[in-house]
Amino acid sequence: MEKQERVNEHVQQRLAEIMSRRLALDGYMITVAAAYLSPDQKRLKVFVSVLPDKYNGTALQQLRKLGPAIKGELCRAAKLREAPRINWLIDNTEAKAAELDEIFKQI
Repeated sequence: MEKQERVNEHVQQRLAEIMSRRLALDGYMITVAAAYLSPDQKRLKVFVSVLPDKYNGTALQQLRKLGPAIKGELCRAAKLREAPRINWLIDNTEAKAAELDEIFKQI
C-alpha cells in the first residue's frame, strides 16, 4: 500500500471517530465511505453514506455546519500540517448497485 493510501485511510478513520462524537443523528446513520486528501493536504474529499438515503440533505447540512470544528479536530487527530478544505459528498455506490441489481433481475 502506498503512502497516500495509508494517509487517506488514517484520515478516514479519524473522521469517523470525530463524527461519531460530534454529530447528533436523529433517525439516520452516517458512515464515512472514503476520504481522499490531496498530496499538498489542502483539499479533502469525504464521501459519506447516509441511511436511510432520504436524509442525505439533512446529513450534508449538518456536516457543513460542523465543518470548521470537525476540520480543526481532524487536523490535530490526524497530525496534518494544515487544515484542509473539506468537500462533503454523498456516496451513491449502494444505491447504484441496487438499481443495477433490479435491472439484472428484469433481464
